[in-house]
Amino acid sequence: MDGLPRMARLTLAALMAVLSACTTLTRLGAVPSELQDEARPDGIPDARFYPQQLADSAARLQVRIRWPVSGHEPQAPDSSNTDAGCDMLAVSAGGDRGAFAAGLLSGWSQTSTRPRFKVVTGVSVGALIAPFAFLGPRYDHVLREVTLSTGPESFFHRRSLISGLLGDGFASSEPLERLLTTYVTGAVLREIADEYRHGRDLYILTTDLDAGVPVIWNMGAIAASDSPDALMLFRQVMRASAAVPVAVAPVLIPVTAGSRHFQELHVDGSVTHQVFLDPFLLPQLQSSDVQASAPTCRAFIIINAQMDSSPSTTPRRTLRIGERSIRTLMQVEAFNDVAGIYAALQRQDIQFKLAYIDSTFQVAHPHDFDTSYMRALFSYGQRLGSGTYPWRAAPPRAQPSNLSANVNPR
Repeated sequence: MDGLPRMARLTLAALMAVLSACTTLTRLGAVPSELQDEARPDGIPDARFYPQQLADSAARLQVRIRWPVSGHEPQAPDSSNTDAGCDMLAVSAGGDRGAFAAGLLSGWSQTSTRPRFKVVTGVSVGALIAPFAFLGPRYDHVLREVTLSTGPESFFHRRSLISGLLGDGFASSEPLERLLTTYVTGAVLREIADEYRHGRDLYILTTDLDAGVPVIWNMGAIAASDSPDALMLFRQVMRASAAVPVAVAPVLIPVTAGSRHFQELHVDGSVTHQVFLDPFLLPQLQSSDVQASAPTCRAFIIINAQMDSSPSTTPRRTLRIGERSIRTLMQVEAFNDVAGIYAALQRQDIQFKLAYIDSTFQVAHPHDFDTSYMRALFSYGQRLGSGTYPWRAAPPRAQPSNLSANVNPR
């Protein structure tokens, strides 16, 4: 009897070894730390940068918003590219809750008051929305179609348990790749390139898992490059930003450094940030060359999650505890990201505008990318956007809470 469990363990170990040998996934090596700063996708300069590089020395900043002030104007816009002003938009991660941002933007378009944003950023599902939000209301139909006409199988393909354990994720993003091929076309890339040349910027965040750092991709520079690989890289970055580690296979991006070839393994940008509007990317309104008559700038932050949810009982079940823990971690990260953006904007006298899913939205969410849930959330966002939406002027935790109000200070 004692020998049977041991034999079973040995048999299982041998089976796993055989299966592992049959499913070995190969890749080029990661970029060595000493070559990290010079690693670039082939033929596309200024394609991306690391926030830490900017924090270390602002003088080294290579990619910067082209601020339209006297003496520093970008290329003169033509009749189809009027000045975008200085409004900014950041769209957060959130999985299928991205239907909220899609609906909010679509409803906002109906009021004819939606700004033509100078800067748009996106993380995870926000990265899938950002390019179309950047191009404006003419592409709202894409947000509607993807949100209302697709199901889970349109984004990811589930693998078997064994394939997931021995592969690089429990799902493949090949369906998402096909979706991107349909909507992110050469024509879309040319439009983004044209807007970039006229002073507008589009940024998407991924996480370089090899280096363990966030990476900000300059999607306008990629689109405007002459590289024949520009469209492929553009789609790769969008797919990588939505590749939740373990759940979805990562994306390998080839780079060159020191005349050597490597592959970087990129995953969901939300591993490092739920939303971003890096302070080094913000227009420097305190600069002496900014005229006194400079327009009031606004930063609109859309969080595809609830930020004012009430406490609820967590069942004593392993999976439910894990699920609640991950959700709490993401919520705390979102709070911290929003608070950081708020502080940076306050220093530069830029108006802060925050939208998120209110706790009053209560619709059953049986599984990820449930079509009924996404449609309800899209409609909810659309109703808010088409009305007089009360954008929050401060993060929730910047406002007095019931808890702090009950504390008797001494």
